[in-house]
Amino acid sequence: DEVSTVDLSDCGIDPKADPRAKKICVRALGVAPFDHNIFLDMDTITIHRDIESIFDVLRAGFQLTTAFECCARTPAWKLAESTLLHGWEMQTGVIGFDRCAEVQDHAKCAIDIYNKKMLKQHLSSPSQNAETQALAKNSVRFFPLPPNGF
Repeated sequence: DEVSTVDLSDCGIDPKADPRAKKICVRALGVAPFDHNIFLDMDTITIHRDIESIFDVLRAGFQLTTAFECCARTPAWKLAESTLLHGWEMQTGVIGFDRCAEVQDHAKCAIDIYNKKMLKQHLSSPSQNAETQALAKNSVRFFPLPPNGF
């Protein structure tokens, strides 16, 4: 475990962004502390050490890994009709990633999508949807984790 203090002010994410979106900045700026990293949201509870198998995925040559979840929701909690597959998206509350150029490029692309498209849609998880859309726009090697696998 390591706690680092970093300056994320040059990240480029819109200042009006949901604070949860700012975690993309760590990857966009390449300031993660290790070659292989796992970030967990503060409300994530790990119940088994199998979560460490995320490192196996990264050591196998994948650069980014998360599970997927359904679905993005509108403020009225309806399925987001404006998104691909109603917002089937990366669940970034548990994310494994390498500190590398491809992950940085993916994160920068996600920030661009977030700023240009997702801020206006007011969805339940706009940063996750932006991260999912960014997978189609760069060369990061992504591995989908099993849902509820840890």
